[in-house]
Amino acid sequence: MRLIPRAIVVTLPEEVGPGGGVAECVGRLGYTRNDFEALFARASCGPIAETDESTVVAPFPSRAARIREALPISKVIGEYTPLRGRRRLLGWCPLHEEPNPTLRVYPKTDTFECFFCGAKGDAINFLEIVEGLTYGQALEALERIQYSDEQPDAA
Repeated sequence: MRLIPRAIVVTLPEEVGPGGGVAECVGRLGYTRNDFEALFARASCGPIAETDESTVVAPFPSRAARIREALPISKVIGEYTPLRGRRRLLGWCPLHEEPNPTLRVYPKTDTFECFFCGAKGDAINFLEIVEGLTYGQALEALERIQYSDEQPDAA
């Protein structure tokens, strides 16, 4: 930390074991991108200080919950492909070319699933996959969409 003042210190879970690293997290423990995003959310930046862990962990989960509540998944995915239906919406998956609509969007649970390529999740996961964003970048993009919708139109 003294040599690289802007370094981020990430503490790996105890399951990794002594001397273990990121390779063990991915290979042996099956960690995903979201798992690493959560680790970075808890990471400390700058001088190491005693902190209440709940204040470090809160940003991503609370932001994600706010976005899920305020921004319907059908609005997000509808920007990429037309959706039809009522309870279950159907559309063409933007990740591949397929003559039939294979993308299912479930507004009640705010989730999606493509039965051709297997992509699934919520609006945040959708942007991660389609745009190649990290979890944090997808949150920021959705917040921009949400807040731009809340601005009154200039007449």
